[in-house]
Amino acid sequence: MKTKILFCVVLVGVLSACGGGGGSVSEAALAEACNDTVNWTSEGCDCMAEKAKQDLSVKGQQLLYASLTDDAERAEELAKSMTLEEATTAGMFMVNAGMSCAMAQQE
Repeated sequence: MKTKILFCVVLVGVLSACGGGGGSVSEAALAEACNDTVNWTSEGCDCMAEKAKQDLSVKGQQLLYASLTDDAERAEELAKSMTLEEATTAGMFMVNAGMSCAMAQQE
């Protein structure tokens, strides 16, 4: 029984750290995924991650993370479960965040 509880605690911790599971994705996980896949500066990815936490729903954050990590199956699953407003906001997020963060860095 103790082994099962320990396994569940470790699994929840790993999923939270990696951005998986049903909860929100950490800023650090979003920034890391951005740094790994998008041709932006580290500061740009940090800015994007901060904006994602502020502007996107939990599902929107998960969709962004799935997109950045090339998890097409998860992204499709999330997109189908989102409201039209959530999907539209998430869909436009990278364009808007990219411009906003680039402008902020120029100031």
